[in-house]
Amino acid sequence: MRPEEVEAALWFHDAVYRPGASDNEDQSAELARTALSMVAVPREVADRTAALVLATRHAGVPSSPNEQLI
Repeated sequence: MRPEEVEAALWFHDAVYRPGASDNEDQSAELARTALSMVAVPREVADRTAALVLATRHAGVPSSPNEQLI
């Protein structure tokens, strides 16, 4: 488990929300990646956090414990 990444993903998961838009999660994930990178979070952590934000699309069954928690 990576609780810090899960928490960050929860904070960012609806950072971009436009009713009816189909790319809210994509834009929120990119915002998370950009914002975390700007404060010197390692790229791999920012990428994993963005992937967790994308898991909130509910496009499939969550595969990791972190995705399941989100």
